[in-house]
Amino acid sequence: MKIDKKNKGFTLIELLVVIAIIGVLTALSLPNFVATRERARDSQRKSDIRQLQKALELYKQDQSPIAYLADDAWNTTACASPWTVGSTTYMNKFPCDPLTVARYVYTRNPSDTTRYTLYACLENKSDTDSTTQAACASGKMYQVTEP
Repeated sequence: MKIDKKNKGFTLIELLVVIAIIGVLTALSLPNFVATRERARDSQRKSDIRQLQKALELYKQDQSPIAYLADDAWNTTACASPWTVGSTTYMNKFPCDPLTVARYVYTRNPSDTTRYTLYACLENKSDTDSTTQAACASGKMYQVTEP
């Protein structure tokens, strides 16, 4: 009588091959996840800029004579707090950059108080809505200029 003894299980080589395959797949997919997060933050920045633009329009309409917010008044509103002037609330939650929690850059034209520039630095260097800005780490920004 012959007893056939079979070992059930994986060999060390098989386990190493599986671990190597998992490592390669992880290495290939990780940059895609990082880029996705950058694009999501850039989308949030663009949305914030458009919301701020609308709030600034409301503010301008309430002023007599018509003018946009002064640069020094822009810096008095804290992130995530309401933007209120007098008894009027223009935004319930003042948006700031989702990564650095810094205010977006706003400058009112000193010679024409009915014009301003508002921009945010973007992370995605290949963003199609961006323009060049040397002050940004990526070299790209999203900007609105009024009017």
